[in-house]
Amino acid sequence: MQKENLIAEKVKNYFESHPDATEVYEALGVLFGEKERAEKFLKGVAGRFVTTHTPTDIVFEKVSQEIRQEIINQEHVVNAKQLAYEDAAGVDKEKVMNDWHTEKTKLERLHVKYDKQVQIEDKDELIAKEDKETGIRKPLTADEVKVKITAQELIVAATQAIIDNKKIVAKKRKDAEKVLAKEKAKLKKLNADLVKLEAETKSEEPANEMVDVVVTQEILDMNPEMVEQGLKVGDIFQITKKADTNSGESGDIE
Repeated sequence: MQKENLIAEKVKNYFESHPDATEVYEALGVLFGEKERAEKFLKGVAGRFVTTHTPTDIVFEKVSQEIRQEIINQEHVVNAKQLAYEDAAGVDKEKVMNDWHTEKTKLERLHVKYDKQVQIEDKDELIAKEDKETGIRKPLTADEVKVKITAQELIVAATQAIIDNKKIVAKKRKDAEKVLAKEKAKLKKLNADLVKLEAETKSEEPANEMVDVVVTQEILDMNPEMVEQGLKVGDIFQITKKADTNSGESGDIE
């Protein structure tokens, strides 16, 4: 806490020596009159941002804001993967669905990261503002310590419940998508089997079988059109097997 008190003292002295200033920018304990210089000073330092001080307040440039932007960007990626899955051909469905789930998992992890970062920043900002208001942080009584610990535990528990609920919802959605994909695969196979069965049934249908018939005078008498066709006793012609020659019907002549 000695470091925070030192920064607060520096900020106080800065505004006293610069009465027209409305903001001062702090980076790693160093004060700058221009934000660009503070950002340049912090360049390459991971996870640290410029803190803006005013005579009465502190404005944090939060890591959570950066994570929130990552979430927005990842949501676009997930939506694009979902559309790709819906438009994908049957043979590509499984691969595209796996890509979609991978991006959704990344999004879920970003939400967890964001929730945890917000807790950290809220706590840090509260402590920093308390230090700025008092100059020196007052030691907490035993009861105050218990209250703060209980409050923090409740925040952690509530956040964990939200995270757990998101995981449950995500798992249910993922399971439902798997079931849907399996049912679609079954339907596709059934359609393919039906097409195959129809083709096999059609190929097994017997062709019209033809039989030879010797022309007799009786047949000519009963079928004068055969005489017109030039047939005579002793000639051979063909009719379909289903035709009934005993009834005197000649059937289709080939």
